[in-house]
Amino acid sequence: MSAKGAVEGAKTRWAIYTRESTAGQLEGKEYNSHDSQRDYLRDFVEENGGVVVEVYSDTETGTKLDKRDGLLRFLADAEAGEFDHAVAYDIDRWARSTAI
Repeated sequence: MSAKGAVEGAKTRWAIYTRESTAGQLEGKEYNSHDSQRDYLRDFVEENGGVVVEVYSDTETGTKLDKRDGLLRFLADAEAGEFDHAVAYDIDRWARSTAI
């Protein structure tokens, strides 16, 4: 394992990131896209022998980084080594444009 302090045979630590697709998608819904993304990804992590250590979420669409507190916390925790792997439902949850 690459994370500092990891013990042989310990479960890998995973972070989940969710974000709504459109403004207002969460309003008035008992079970919304965040719930769906989180549940699907939590099952994926557990089926692959990992443990979810944090779920980061944003309710803003992907256009403004300064309004995406969940992503900013995710990036800071990644830099600090708080988890070994990260997963999102789709790459566009992190960024609309993934071109380099």
